[in-house]
Amino acid sequence: MQRCVDEKRELIVINKKLAKKVGVRETFTGIFRQFGTKKGWNGIYENRILLKNIKTLDGSEVVYKAWFNFTKEFEKAELKANDIVQFDARVKKTSKWSKDYRNEVYKLIKIDYKLVFPTKIKIISGRNSLK
Repeated sequence: MQRCVDEKRELIVINKKLAKKVGVRETFTGIFRQFGTKKGWNGIYENRILLKNIKTLDGSEVVYKAWFNFTKEFEKAELKANDIVQFDARVKKTSKWSKDYRNEVYKLIKIDYKLVFPTKIKIISGRNSLK
């Protein structure tokens, strides 16, 4: 259990790195792990992909894992497990809220940061890099 606590502390420090880059579009690399789905706002399931160990081009890790919508650019890349993907994305600030049902009040739990609008997707190493 101690391991999980230490990982959480590390992720908080990593997110502070993203806090300095809000609104900036930058180039990142990540390892493709798997496909997935999520239920959209209209009840229709949307395809997603999971990238892990996302780093800037200078090699500093900024996000341990992130889910992205499976866009046409990701589809064109024909991703396979463990491919290293390079992409551009913008850093966006998000907030997590909790509802107190007794008092009908929303409370801010935490401010977080995520990568959005991935573009210029290309595989830089892995099984598809020979194309």
